[in-house]
Amino acid sequence: MLKDKIAIITGGASGIGAACAMKFAKEGAIVVVADINDEEGRKLVKEITSDGGAAAYVHVDVTSSADIEQMVADTIEKYGRIDILLNNVGINPVGTVLETSPEVWDNVMRVNLRSAFLGCKNVIPTMMKAGGGSIINMGSVSGLEAGPVSQAAYEASKAGIIALIKSAAQDFASKNVRVNCICPGGTATPLLKKFMDESMTSEERQAWIGIVPMGRPAEPKEIAAVAAFLASDGASYVTGTTIVVDGGRTAGIRKRN
Repeated sequence: MLKDKIAIITGGASGIGAACAMKFAKEGAIVVVADINDEEGRKLVKEITSDGGAAAYVHVDVTSSADIEQMVADTIEKYGRIDILLNNVGINPVGTVLETSPEVWDNVMRVNLRSAFLGCKNVIPTMMKAGGGSIINMGSVSGLEAGPVSQAAYEASKAGIIALIKSAAQDFASKNVRVNCICPGGTATPLLKKFMDESMTSEERQAWIGIVPMGRPAEPKEIAAVAAFLASDGASYVTGTTIVVDGGRTAGIRKRN
């Protein structure tokens, strides 16, 4: 489905990003894993290549314009083009508007939203030159509705990502550059475990599970399957859309049997 496509995945060393890297590689893509976690990133690349896939690791701080520019330039120099960009990096501090400092707010916007903007800004020109491409920004159901724990900055940043893909999709559809968003619900990643352990009481954890009709978090591979579809030619007429993968959480509130 992705045979010989060149894919960059930011935040690709763990969690959803790692699952997407493995899925893309299994589908035949050459995957560039971009992260600041060098140990986990290189370990993932070794796992992919040992399984017969093609992958490379690059150290990238997504808050740095220079790092993003270099990542794109190096990928083009090595592979000649970029077919897929998955902007996947994210952080999720807890806090209401009153509890969130300006410094925390600014950092969340840099990591979650500005990085997606920088990725799009640097990759779209080369995609246009090559005749098209697919950009996938990782949103969250928290960008659609507030969750059981206050995350004002995180929720605002993810709502911004949803708006960003709509704008970019409109602007570059005629150039065959597709820009879409995935909004996962809670997903069984190290980030979610850390969040639940540090920021939720046992009652809040139960409440969080209680609002998901399927009664469980997503598995990273379930998000990766949707990302692989959006990255593929099978989604050639899909742009500017947000696909929610949340076990029914945002379908509404109803008492589960």
